[in-house]
Amino acid sequence: ARAREEAAIALLDRAGAADAAAEARLRLGRLLLSQGALGRAEEQLSKAAQAWRSMSQRAKTADVSIRLAEAHLLRGDLTRARDLSDRAVEEARGSPDAPRVAVEVGRLRAEVS
Repeated sequence: ARAREEAAIALLDRAGAADAAAEARLRLGRLLLSQGALGRAEEQLSKAAQAWRSMSQRAKTADVSIRLAEAHLLRGDLTRARDLSDRAVEEARGSPDAPRVAVEVGRLRAEVS
């Protein structure tokens, strides 16, 4: 799965499909998180966030912020995890995804407290 996502990202980047490449980076970031490869996960997630911010895709950026918060939680950086979960709520505000983001952030905050 990891090699497939990396190949997809390379292909989508070459094709100029920024939104699809960001989606693939999010999937790869989630996979890397599950494997404990926190540094590589954060790298992919940050690139996805950067792409979506440039496209004003706030709800998608919120998803990335949640995953980054999870990475910081796994590292034991509770302050940064809280900051990123707060950012996710702000990024999703006013979008149809706001309730889902709030539930995911609530789950994270329960782990942080």
